[in-house]
Amino acid sequence: MPKPVDYDSVASGYDRRYVEHDYPGIDTTLRGCLSSRQSVLEVGCGTGHWVQRLSALGHAARGLEPSAGMARQAYARGAPVVRGRAEALPFAAESFQLVCAINAMHHFADRERFVHEALRVLRPGGQLLVVGMDPSRGEDAWFVYDYFDGTLEHDRTRYPGTATIGELCTSAGFVEYNARVAEHIRIEKPATEYLASGAHMRSFTSQLVALDDRTFEAGIERIRHAERQAAARGDSLVLQADLRLFATIATAPLT
Repeated sequence: MPKPVDYDSVASGYDRRYVEHDYPGIDTTLRGCLSSRQSVLEVGCGTGHWVQRLSALGHAARGLEPSAGMARQAYARGAPVVRGRAEALPFAAESFQLVCAINAMHHFADRERFVHEALRVLRPGGQLLVVGMDPSRGEDAWFVYDYFDGTLEHDRTRYPGTATIGELCTSAGFVEYNARVAEHIRIEKPATEYLASGAHMRSFTSQLVALDDRTFEAGIERIRHAERQAAARGDSLVLQADLRLFATIATAPLT
């Protein structure tokens, strides 16, 4: 069983993901949820990338993050972030027009409680936006799943599917919800590039951070073995990803 992710230990290298991919679909989705200057809360904001982005667009954005290491990175970039948990949002009722959780809800200990808390702090007619993978659909392909034991099974357990998120929102009192693909990520890179990155490869995604050392090293050895086999054929090994990030958007009642 993979261990809980220690984000304090990977905070310094976390923003590497935004160098590899700039997530234009998420950016467009956020813009579509907002009009003029509005108040936004990102729950599980990590290093504050999206909080900073929303602030630059003129919105009154704040972030909430439980990890001290991640929050320090956010402070360093000037993002307004407070420490706290998704299940107990430290804000007054009707404080925000948008609450978002971007690639974060699968880490929340009590998702039902989070959805209730999101509704509490939203203004009438406000929206909750949840962005994340849905491995239960069986549509994604990823070299991480191919080479590292237990990662796919773990993701199917910890990621709430769009239907589950919708049910949570409906039960909490949101009046409607819809789900769609926000980001379709396709990556092809030579295995040599990943292997050369060393420890940075592990910190790039929580699927690998959660593995114990033995399981992680076994996966690396599988990649090396496949690379040797490809070389023997006169080929090079290319590691691929074909992943979808879904946006589930729920609307709070007007009264």
